[in-house]
Amino acid sequence: PSRKLLFPGHCPAVLSGAMLRHTCSALLALFLASEGLGPSATFVRALKTSLPLLTEETFQEFVAQKPLCLIMFVADYCGKCKRLVPEFNSAAEHILEGQPAANALALVDADDQKGLALRFNITEYPAIIQYELGDQEEYSGTPLLYATAPAFAAFVKL
Repeated sequence: PSRKLLFPGHCPAVLSGAMLRHTCSALLALFLASEGLGPSATFVRALKTSLPLLTEETFQEFVAQKPLCLIMFVADYCGKCKRLVPEFNSAAEHILEGQPAANALALVDADDQKGLALRFNITEYPAIIQYELGDQEEYSGTPLLYATAPAFAAFVKL
């Protein structure tokens, strides 16, 4: 397939195949650079989110501080992740309005934190792990296919 790109003040450019892929990659890199993000930035870092982005260094401390938390593992190539992360973020903002720091939602960028994904045997994305009082539990909330911000918020407020 081909795409026509329109730039103000220039003739339209018709692109297809490898040229289309390279141009889209270049445009994404320009956008990420304009947002102050480096060339290795993933969609998780490009989001304007209030969710903590956990690393191997911060994971245990975060989990230990919360009586109940849900941690979503996401990957850059995952379309479902791109749909669910904004819902997860909205739920976190709603929860924080009512109960600051009592319950928590967080993200792990599995592209950057491969060690964490391996540690929890995460092979499909998105994946949610649940911690209650510092112990890992089976996530028992709404199936991710149907999850929305109100569903995440209601589950964590139980």
